[in-house]
Amino acid sequence: MKKNTTLTVILVDSTATDIAITHQNEWLPFRKRTVHIELTDEQMKMLEPRHTGTINGKPQFEVIGEVWLESEEKQ
Repeated sequence: MKKNTTLTVILVDSTATDIAITHQNEWLPFRKRTVHIELTDEQMKMLEPRHTGTINGKPQFEVIGEVWLESEEKQ
């Protein structure tokens, strides 16, 4: 069986909500967009949680804490 090889990112557009809260004292739902990115085997290996120890005979692994996108500004 093949492991999951897709990274899913949900991007949220809160602009309309922020404007409505600021200027109309109303709340609007966020618009969302979902992006699926196929990962290579190398990328999947980099994201694989490492074994961190054992508790009561059960192996423990890292868990995903935070994720963010970084971009390099081009001048």
